[in-house]
Amino acid sequence: MAGRRVYIWTVGMVQGLIDDAPACADLVTRIVHEEEIIRGRLAPTLGDALADRMPTPAT
Repeated sequence: MAGRRVYIWTVGMVQGLIDDAPACADLVTRIVHEEEIIRGRLAPTLGDALADRMPTPAT
């Protein structure tokens, strides 16, 4: 091991929640899709407050 560079990365417990490492475009698509689902679930509860604070999803 002499002369070999060793890097130490610290991580928390969240590392156990990582199941995959998608490409950036796939990750953004997934986040947008999940946001639309959450928005749909919150709409009946928050009504106009949600519409006033959140931009309309792009089509």
